[in-house]
Amino acid sequence: MIVDAGWEHRYQEAVDLLGDFISSRLGGLLPIEQFRVLLVEARIAERLGKADVARRDAEQALELMAKNESVLPRHPGVGVIRTGKQTFRELERLATLD
Repeated sequence: MIVDAGWEHRYQEAVDLLGDFISSRLGGLLPIEQFRVLLVEARIAERLGKADVARRDAEQALELMAKNESVLPRHPGVGVIRTGKQTFRELERLATLD
């Protein structure tokens, strides 16, 4: 919401919240959670003019999409990445930032 609304004064808060979320997941993140964190971080980095960070995060998100496997053998559909073409195109664009 912070990113979509363009509340630049709260971007650091969003990054901090993501860090807290990652830290709270002792067993690790599901692929979809990793993907969402990387997507938000890439969007924030681009808006802050940090093209190298945006590019890195977008590339990692695209790599996750390429694998897109559940880490829960008994629940193969849980945690997999499901996203639309618009998000995929956005990540491709972010992955090529200079």
